[in-house]
Order: sequence, then structure tokens, then C-alpha cells
Amino acid sequence: MGSDLGFIVQAKEFKKNNEASVTLTVPTNNPCLDLLKDHQFATEFFIVSELKIQEGDTLAATIEATPNPMCPRCRKYEPVVKDDL
Repeated sequence: MGSDLGFIVQAKEFKKNNEASVTLTVPTNNPCLDLLKDHQFATEFFIVSELKIQEGDTLAATIEATPNPMCPRCRKYEPVVKDDL
């Protein structure tokens, strides 16, 4: 996934890895599946905005620019949290 993501960044589809939204298809019996389902770990490990994990027959990934805005404080691209206070 890293080399595919680097290629897309170089092609100027977006500027940085953390602007990516990735859907990763992982074989059901893959020993890494549980670790990849830990959203906080996986997004930090791959340095992406979003990582959606789905189970399938073969390992595959689709990568696109995230629709999430950048947080001006932490500079991460994450969903907007509504503040009802």
C-alpha cells in the first residue's frame, strides 16, 4: 500500500499521505486483521486520514483523497465533530 500511496501523492492527486482515505481488503484468515481493525493504531501506522478495513478473498487497496477537512490545531484530516455545548 505504501508504494501505491506514494505514487498517487507524486501524481499530485493529493499532497500528503495524511490526505488519503484508504479502503483495505484483507483476507479473512490474515493474522493482522485484528490489529488493522484498531482504527487509531492503523491510521497512525499508515499515516492516512481514514482506513476502512473489509474482509475479502485477496489483499487489495483503493486510495482516494479524503473528504475530511484539516483540523487547524493538530493538522490531521478528520471528520468534523459537532459541538452541541
